[in-house]
Amino acid sequence: MSALVAIIGRPNVGKSRLFNRIVGEKKAIVSNISGTTRDRCYGKSRKGDYEFNLVDTGGLEYGEVAQTLEEDMKLQTQVAIGEADIILFLTDSKSDPLPDDYAITEMLRQNNSINTKPVFLILSKCDETLTDVELSNFYALGFDKIIQTSAIHNKGISELLQKIHREMKKMGYRKTKEVIEEVKIPTISIVGRPNVGKSSMINALINEERLIVSDIPGTTRDANDMEIQWENEKFCFIDTAGIRRRGKIEKGIEKWALARTLQNLDQSDITCLLIDGEIGVTAQDQHIVEKITEANTGIILIVNKWDTQEKGEEKQQKFLRYLQAKFAFLRWVPVLFVSAKTKQNLIKIFPTIQKILEQRSIRISTGKMNTLVKLMTAKNPPKGTKRIAPKIFYMSQVDINPPKFKVFVNKKEYFHFSYFRFIENQLRELYGFWGSPIILDVVDRKSIYQNKKK
Repeated sequence: MSALVAIIGRPNVGKSRLFNRIVGEKKAIVSNISGTTRDRCYGKSRKGDYEFNLVDTGGLEYGEVAQTLEEDMKLQTQVAIGEADIILFLTDSKSDPLPDDYAITEMLRQNNSINTKPVFLILSKCDETLTDVELSNFYALGFDKIIQTSAIHNKGISELLQKIHREMKKMGYRKTKEVIEEVKIPTISIVGRPNVGKSSMINALINEERLIVSDIPGTTRDANDMEIQWENEKFCFIDTAGIRRRGKIEKGIEKWALARTLQNLDQSDITCLLIDGEIGVTAQDQHIVEKITEANTGIILIVNKWDTQEKGEEKQQKFLRYLQAKFAFLRWVPVLFVSAKTKQNLIKIFPTIQKILEQRSIRISTGKMNTLVKLMTAKNPPKGTKRIAPKIFYMSQVDINPPKFKVFVNKKEYFHFSYFRFIENQLRELYGFWGSPIILDVVDRKSIYQNKKK
């Protein structure tokens, strides 16, 4: 078990930049805009002999400016403080302590964190070491453990990590043993337009208000990942920022959030596309599907807010036919009708994921592939677009996750494009590959000979 270290502070003091520096990757979005981080963002750090979990939190604001979203962010931060073993209270060295800094200090005193947990006052943006006179203003906050840092220049980070390790040792945490081989946990990305219920669905799955839920589009910015266990199986779910139309995407934070979402697609095993059951399929949903298919992940279509629709099998079948018309090329994709609000059918997500993972791992022997080629060409001889007849020499499976096949032919351009769709359909009919795309790499005979000569 690892310790949990929470980074807290008012907005725009450099919490996300420090978080990224410690975990060693750009996981949290960094911006000069106040309130960029909203949900708790978790990461791991393994520096030295100890491994610990780190959580980045939204900026704490007090006074009349607090609104519903800011109150939700404050609640998320307070949860992180309650869970944490060690607290890093970050403030900006470029200015004297502000009223919000004193308010945070008072909050830590009221919930008794100062007396029960190690709390370090971290001064950010210390490009140059502060003098004793400059430091005296920060000692007024009442902390004796002050560390000067600069995340950009990696200054003070080593000292900070040494102090974290020292506190972990005092708490009884043991040195982390080297892991010989880490078991890969399947990664599931939740994507969709803004306000379709992505964060609500993950909160329902984990039975915790981990992610901020709001009617305000763009509430989620960072890609938040969390581990969920179901029947002794572990899954890593990633809540992503809502994908808006290209013309609606603003520069800066939203553009970076979109890039992170697309990056997560490339790293995922399965993508769950959430559709709003009240609105139906939009042009943007179809655009998102294109991005998912480009990433070659497994796909689940999830129709959310189904509790607001008429009950009955007939209504569901009608909507299913509607989806099949909108996504005609995705007839192999499973569809689930759920409600994140009432948790209706949410449990069905896990067995669906397991089945798709199994289907993506199917491997077909070369002998069976050769038999398949004979059966296909006898059942439906390839029709050409040129005078020379198209011919398939053989096929072989070269990869799984996703399943990838090489089709060796005399010349690709001799084939009508529909024949390769026929090959895919035959593979699905015989072997399934439910919920997963199939990649067909067509290789010309000329290319085969050129490769042999090399």
